[in-house]
Amino acid sequence: MNTFIVAPTPDSSYSVELHYYYRPASLTTDDSGSTWISTNAPDALLYASLVEAYTFMKGESDLIQLYTARFTEAISRLKIYGEGQENTDAYREGLVRVPKQ
Repeated sequence: MNTFIVAPTPDSSYSVELHYYYRPASLTTDDSGSTWISTNAPDALLYASLVEAYTFMKGESDLIQLYTARFTEAISRLKIYGEGQENTDAYREGLVRVPKQ
C-alpha cells in the first residue's frame, strides 16, 4: 500500500503523524545477523536461553523457577508492546512501567 486517502479534502496544509503496525516478512532485520527479537526483546531471549540451558544442565529447581518467572515477565512486556498498548514516547516521557497483575 503506497497511498493514503484523506477525506474530506483538507482546506490547507497540515502536519500529520502516522502510526501503523505491520508484520515483518522475517525475524531477521538485516545481514548483520540481528533479529527483531534480539533488538526488541533481549530480556525474553536471554531468559528463554537460560531456562533451556539450565534445564539441559539439570540445574537447581529454584533457579529454573526464577528464570522461568523472569521469562514470563519479559514475554508479557513483549505482548503489551506487540499489542500497541505501550505507545508512549520513551525519549520524552521515560520508559513505560506496567503494574504487575
